[in-house]
Amino acid sequence: MAAHDAPSDLWVVGDDRTTDILMACEADVTSGQVRTGKYADQCNCDDLPAPTHVIDSVADLPALLAAS
Repeated sequence: MAAHDAPSDLWVVGDDRTTDILMACEADVTSGQVRTGKYADQCNCDDLPAPTHVIDSVADLPALLAAS
């Protein structure tokens, strides 16, 4: 994170709610979970941190960032 970056400008994107999304929640930044990898095993686990956004692929990330 650069000194000029505000937390509201930062995102954490990944497929794992136990690491990627947890890190985003703890840093109070926007998160995106990709529906690949660990997503299927974790999508119904209510005890894990919830992502701000869920996308099908990292290829969808530019459109999500542009819309936000």
